Amino acid sequence: MKKKYVMIVASGFLRPDFRILYKIKSSISRTWAGPARIFWSSKGLERLNTRRHSVVILLFNSQSITGHEMDRLRKFIHAGGGAIFLNRAVSSQKESNIFSDIIGARYNQDRELSEFRFIPRDNDFLDKTKETRVNETFCEFTLQNEAVLCSEAVHSEGSTLPSSWVKTFGKGRVFCFLPGGRLSTYRNPDIWDHLRSGFNWVSERKS
Repeated sequence: MKKKYVMIVASGFLRPDFRILYKIKSSISRTWAGPARIFWSSKGLERLNTRRHSVVILLFNSQSITGHEMDRLRKFIHAGGGAIFLNRAVSSQKESNIFSDIIGARYNQDRELSEFRFIPRDNDFLDKTKETRVNETFCEFTLQNEAVLCSEAVHSEGSTLPSSWVKTFGKGRVFCFLPGGRLSTYRNPDIWDHLRSGFNWVSERKS
């Protein structure tokens, strides 16, 4: 059986941090699931299908997606493909909420740069990872009933924001993660472990 690829779509912003993208690609190719390819435009979604791809990782601003590309993404997940909406792909929903039914959440507001405690929550889907601290900006979302909270960002003054969650869409699995966009955050091994755990779940792999 021919090995399936992981598609990484990264577009819609001016200065993508290549170190973050290639860290994700390298980890997938070497230790997570096999070959991965980066597409620098949402047009890559036109090639997306469950025969060739196992998971799609989205790192783009949703304002750049066309109706046809959106249809391909929906069909892929609904047919059983895995999807990770990472940072920009989630936070860009403040303009349109076009993915709200797929990700199971709606945008509320932005939060300013500050120190947050990243706290994984017990659930039946992701492996438990460790609590840590990050200095980041966050977007506040309200989860819909079908979404299951996996981690929270807790501000020093006590406010709590969802930072990751999972849901199903048709036969497919969706993991949404808002770790922030700073390289220092992605160098944090506890944040990285949480991302890997989400990847294992959407790809139906055992850790």
